[in-house]
Amino acid sequence: MFTSLKQRIKKTIILLITIFIIFISSLSMITLSIYLINDFSKSKQDIINLSITNFEFDLSLIKSNTTALSSDEDIINYVINNINPQLAINKISSISNYFDAVIGVTLYQTNTSNSVATSSISKYPLLNELKSISCINDFINSDDKSIINLRTSHIADFYQSTYYDDSYGMISYLVKIEEGNQLYGLIVVDISPEYIYNKYFNFNDYQDFTGTITLITTYNDEDYLKCNDNLNNSHFLSYKKLDSFDLYDLNNYVYQTSFLDNYRLITIIPINNLLINLSIILLIIILIDCILILLTIIGGKKLANYVTHELEKLKDKMQNDQITHSN
Repeated sequence: MFTSLKQRIKKTIILLITIFIIFISSLSMITLSIYLINDFSKSKQDIINLSITNFEFDLSLIKSNTTALSSDEDIINYVINNINPQLAINKISSISNYFDAVIGVTLYQTNTSNSVATSSISKYPLLNELKSISCINDFINSDDKSIINLRTSHIADFYQSTYYDDSYGMISYLVKIEEGNQLYGLIVVDISPEYIYNKYFNFNDYQDFTGTITLITTYNDEDYLKCNDNLNNSHFLSYKKLDSFDLYDLNNYVYQTSFLDNYRLITIIPINNLLINLSIILLIIILIDCILILLTIIGGKKLANYVTHELEKLKDKMQNDQITHSN
């Protein structure tokens, strides 16, 4: 008699609890996804910013040592009087010998065509060639004492006896040599982009950073410094949002921040690792849902059976009472 009612009770219980389970699971998945994405973003930004800080600290040591050379008596004697160029070479060589990142140092006399360089560098650009780069020419004619320049032209042909491809670019620290407010010389310290990328911005050893690509832009964002791991990625230069961690496409997040005042550091982080973590969480939630729904079905059946059984007993009791009363 109560078969139809039992089915309705069972279906209602299973449907309501299943809807509740799915709602709670969806809410949990959304909440966990937001947390994971925010944590992913923050942790990556923290690591990148720490790497920038480490690089800038080491760069400050190169800067301070180069600035000290600009006031060295032997350096000044060379650029003003062309005295003892070999001693000047020995002095500037101390920079490249002490700092692994420095692959060559050149010393120019600004009032003549004379120049010297460390033994690690050959066929380096003339001063007039460097002046053809607008930002360097502006610097020479300004009151500034030093500048960081990132460029992909007018770079020495050979560093440490190995041919250097201009397209890979160069980081250079330029310091003026002055005496009595008169410009007499220029020190140009060349810093290897390959070394910088590998030591400071190679994130592949970090969890969830595998496959990450880093780009350091050059002047006016025309190009970027290259290494063997980041070739053919110039399309990312069009991304201009600073200090923003965004989904660039279906495969990558991109984070960009200012770098050395006039440049940008662009970090492209594959989304694969984040998707794997989200997929694991989704599978766990689905597994829990399946178990809960299965328990709901079993419990729904038992509850429906219990309710209909009690109704059957109540019906039988009422019938018996009615028979007893009639007798």
